[in-house]
Amino acid sequence: MTRFSITFSTQFRQLEIYNGKVDMNHNQKTKAQLLESLESMSARVAELEQAVAEQKATEQALAASEEQFHKIFDYSNDAIFLLHPARDKILDVNSKAGDMLGFSREELLSMPISAIHPNEMSKLQAFSQSVFEQGHGWTDELTCRTRSGRFLSAEISASVMKFAGKNCLLTLVRDITERKQTEEALARLASFPEQNPNPVIETDLAGRVTYCNPTAEERFPDLQALGHNHPILGGVKPIIVACQIDANESVTREIEIGSAIYEQKICCVPQSNLVRIFTYDLTERKQAEAALRESEERFRRLVENAADAFFVMDAEGRFVDVNQRACDSLEYTREELLALSVANIEEGFDAARFGRVWEQLGSGVPMTIEGSHRRKDGTTFPVEVRVSLFESGGRPLLLALARDRTERERALALEQENAYLREEMQMELAFGEVIGRSPALRNVLQQIEMVAPTDASVLIQGESGTGKELVARAIHTHSQKRAKAMVKVNCGAIPRELFESEFFGHVKGAFTGALKDRAGRFELANGGTLFLDEVSEIPLDLQSKLLRVVQEGQFERVGDDRTRQVDVRIIAATNRDLKGEVTAGRFREDLFYRLSVFPISVPPLRERMGDIPLLATHFIEVVSTRLNRPRTQLMPDQIEQLQRYDWPGNIRELQNVIERAVIVSRDGQLQFPLMSPNTFPDDALQPESGREISPGTGFVSDAEIQRRERANIARALEHANGKVFGPGGAAELLGIKPTTLMSRMKKMGLERPR
Repeated sequence: MTRFSITFSTQFRQLEIYNGKVDMNHNQKTKAQLLESLESMSARVAELEQAVAEQKATEQALAASEEQFHKIFDYSNDAIFLLHPARDKILDVNSKAGDMLGFSREELLSMPISAIHPNEMSKLQAFSQSVFEQGHGWTDELTCRTRSGRFLSAEISASVMKFAGKNCLLTLVRDITERKQTEEALARLASFPEQNPNPVIETDLAGRVTYCNPTAEERFPDLQALGHNHPILGGVKPIIVACQIDANESVTREIEIGSAIYEQKICCVPQSNLVRIFTYDLTERKQAEAALRESEERFRRLVENAADAFFVMDAEGRFVDVNQRACDSLEYTREELLALSVANIEEGFDAARFGRVWEQLGSGVPMTIEGSHRRKDGTTFPVEVRVSLFESGGRPLLLALARDRTERERALALEQENAYLREEMQMELAFGEVIGRSPALRNVLQQIEMVAPTDASVLIQGESGTGKELVARAIHTHSQKRAKAMVKVNCGAIPRELFESEFFGHVKGAFTGALKDRAGRFELANGGTLFLDEVSEIPLDLQSKLLRVVQEGQFERVGDDRTRQVDVRIIAATNRDLKGEVTAGRFREDLFYRLSVFPISVPPLRERMGDIPLLATHFIEVVSTRLNRPRTQLMPDQIEQLQRYDWPGNIRELQNVIERAVIVSRDGQLQFPLMSPNTFPDDALQPESGREISPGTGFVSDAEIQRRERANIARALEHANGKVFGPGGAAELLGIKPTTLMSRMKKMGLERPR
């Protein structure tokens, strides 16, 4: 059966069924009616076949059109996106879109539109709405995010397109980042004269002013009125002519107007008949240069008149410059000295050593060298030379500052003469205010030296007035925490109810009277040292909290639940037997062991009587300075009197006695009210046993001999005004060696009168 008969039969039956008019009982129809029906159906079949052919042609044309569209879509030079803005969905993209943004096609189709425009969805929605309303649109105000996170400036052209029965946007996107940057640069360039902080003036080729920026108008308010006759444009016409000859050339000149000095750069504006004049105010710079020249001249005068000799020399040691002091010290004229080199003046000059010094100076660190210089007459003198390298005129030079050491060595000899005294005084100052040199105190100082660099807790024990706080301060001063303060807490002076607040601080409202937050002593001492004086006075119930801070460095303010951390070194002091307090149950044993990691016992003054002369002298100086009284001297018998007393109040009592003595002193003589029988105990004022002898016995005791020798040495020192060494010194007066005299003075506790 042919395609036509099948189609005909099918269409015939469809027609019968559709019209409901064809009677299937052919026997009942007439032949004419049948023929008429056949003719009608044949015409209908022809129409249907023509419709099928047209539909096929349309489908083929559509397929060709779609193929052409996809070729254009895929090979377009612009990135193309098919978007459904309402669903924030990318429906299709071409390969150029992936290349531009750095994503694959699959990645882009899986991403929402907002991933490409993360910060501009409101702008994109407004643009989409406009396109849907007008059918097309264009914008250059959006950016696209790339895979690297960089944003591209984009030019977007969009139109409405049907896709799957939905209105979508077909967008063509072009990267215009470079164009935007160029436009911005051109905009900046175009506005440059307006923004220039210096005056900018434009003229035509005849020198007439055509423009001046705001700075020029402010600096030269009469510029527009005077035009080319203004002083700032004086002599500019010949320069304009020169610029016209070579448009790429610019001319720079300086011009003075009153006290002001300006620098001008004059150049032609390319592709125009304009000349631009940039003007810079040099007044301050010129004034600074003049001040610098004046300063250099002053420096030169200072160098010329300096107490040290200045030598400038090259790498061969030849003198390039010298000052007047150098000429005077070597007895040469400047001209004579500049014709010489260092080899002519340095005693025992070594060229190899000079080369090594030059090489070492290349590191930039100056050096000090000792040697001798030779005068024109051949005599020599010792010098100390400070040398360094510097550069001048593109070549390295050596600067040597030489100081004559003759006077210094003479002074050094005198200094050595007093070496013993300096050594003794150094012992006084070794640990700040801890003064003394007795064996008992030296032991304490050695302990301070051992424990100070560590972070160990220290317990200082001793009687009242022995200087426990000074020992604590010496430990802190020589510790690694000396950059921070040592905070002192007198535990014996704090009311019981305020101990916790004093140590740990409190927050506002923690108790009645807590009107604001307050830091405690531990916070104040953070990074430093906390000195707990009279530590035995801390209440037993608070000692556990103190133990926690000592062990862990943690505490809470009163009324606060926040734990705070501190780094504090603890130094505690007490005049009680703290171990006995532990036994009696008044002090926690664990806290005792935490505080007494390194115990130090400070001796009472009665165990260091040899320190009384030093201490008394120190207190006399301090009190005299504070009270603005003339300084007085202790007499040997006064020292002896002080050393016989037991000093139950220790150093504090001695200080009070000395202060009273300075107050009542008259005519430079120290008066001791304590020398009355009411001041010291009777036995302290009585002579030592065997010191005095009965007349007529013919001998004296050893104690009396020592007393007389001491008094004799004291009188000799007073007669020599404290001088020991040399002519007229006490050693010469007594007929003994100076070293022997110094040894006896040390043994007797005698010091030279001041």
